[in-house]
Amino acid sequence: MFLYDAYHRAEIIRAGIIPAELVYLNESYEPAVVGIDPSRNVYSHIIGTDIVRVGVDDFYVLEDNCRTPSGVSYMLENREIMMRMFPTLFGKRHIEPVEAYPALLRKTLASVAPAKCDGDPTLVILSPGPLNSAYYEHSFLADQMGADLVEGQDLLVDNDRVWMRTTRGPQRVEVIYRRIDDAYLDPLCFRPDSLLGVPGLMNVYRSGGVSICSAPGAGGATLMLGGQRKCGGARLFLMYSEGNFIEATEDTPYLQIGEHKYGKPILDRVVTTETPLNEAVKAALLSMDSTLRSNLSVGMPLDLAVLPTDACAFSERRRIDADDAGFHSLSDAWSQSLRDAFQSIT
Repeated sequence: MFLYDAYHRAEIIRAGIIPAELVYLNESYEPAVVGIDPSRNVYSHIIGTDIVRVGVDDFYVLEDNCRTPSGVSYMLENREIMMRMFPTLFGKRHIEPVEAYPALLRKTLASVAPAKCDGDPTLVILSPGPLNSAYYEHSFLADQMGADLVEGQDLLVDNDRVWMRTTRGPQRVEVIYRRIDDAYLDPLCFRPDSLLGVPGLMNVYRSGGVSICSAPGAGGATLMLGGQRKCGGARLFLMYSEGNFIEATEDTPYLQIGEHKYGKPILDRVVTTETPLNEAVKAALLSMDSTLRSNLSVGMPLDLAVLPTDACAFSERRRIDADDAGFHSLSDAWSQSLRDAFQSIT
């Protein structure tokens, strides 16, 4: 598994298959979990994959979230409402049921209880609290699984164990389904200003006293790998933490990671396998410009690297800062072109 290797011997980096900077300089890489063996060596227990159907037999993966994916509760509730509204439709068609998801989720979480667990594990869902946009889902899943919904202040660390405060006194916790990001899990290990996590949690996790699902450090595993062998064609892959991958093809000549729904339509309409490299670079920059304008959580700088076919070195590699005159000129020209095109349509 890629994640296990990245946080242990890093053989894939030693072999030169993946450049070290792509892993170690990734903002999601967590040095604090180097050398830690998660229960059963599983890092991503719950994965949220966005899939769209583009043909009779063709499906595309738009995004793969293996850290704290959300949204499954809406699918479950939507199915229940649809069955009430259209019972005849469901009676005539073979539609795969989904109501077993909470039970399967609980079974999955229980299966990775730490070795120090003696008996049925106590499961909790660690939530940031009711102000979080996904709090409804946290509450829904806790109710459906029969698990306790807790916040950081409800848990404490003592004697290398995690305990939950209850009206009957402290109760030991073996499995935490966390719905908060790595940075907020433990103020003694990550962000010291976090009020959402549990002080000392990572020490218990490191000693094998508790399982955290998904494992800390699991968020930065999706990466791209591209290049070409001598006398061969250029190839581009999008690799996921679970080890699966997709490859760029004639129909999908480009791949993307991260937030791209705002800029993707530009690439869809412009980039083909016949697009000249300089035009493809321009399309990529305009795509990022659209994302920057529509999503305030995405910001400068941008890192641009261009590797031509049959070349052993980048033809262009530079950082584009917020005050880059060339990028601003390109952005302004694109905005004006869009306005002109819009006005020309009757």
